[in-house]
Amino acid sequence: MKIGFGIPNNQGVKDPNDLVAMAVAVENMGCHSVWVREHLFHSSYVAERLGDRPYHDALTVLTAVASATKTVRLGTSVLVLPWHDPARLGKMIATLDQLSYGRVDLGIGVAITKDEFENLGVDFASRGKRT
Repeated sequence: MKIGFGIPNNQGVKDPNDLVAMAVAVENMGCHSVWVREHLFHSSYVAERLGDRPYHDALTVLTAVASATKTVRLGTSVLVLPWHDPARLGKMIATLDQLSYGRVDLGIGVAITKDEFENLGVDFASRGKRT
């Protein structure tokens, strides 16, 4: 059995170095992978619990984790594909995969939170078709 661990880049951890330390601890326990989520900010029901605590960027956190670990796989759960230019995101993922010596597991999706699309000026209704 392979065991992965979601590091809480979205749970209001103020110091992103704590996220890296968590990933190192996960690796030291012999776990298979660490996973992060992608959102711009805390949506309504989450914001009620966490307030204005930070939501750290998924790929930036994984890049820091890659530099501090050797074996644990690095996963996205999930990246919101319609927010990104495909060529630019592809290059970012490929670079992270090279920096981590092939440890990236890519999870992608179309998202369900309309407010984040509105803040980006991206059409929510056509997100599936664009993906």
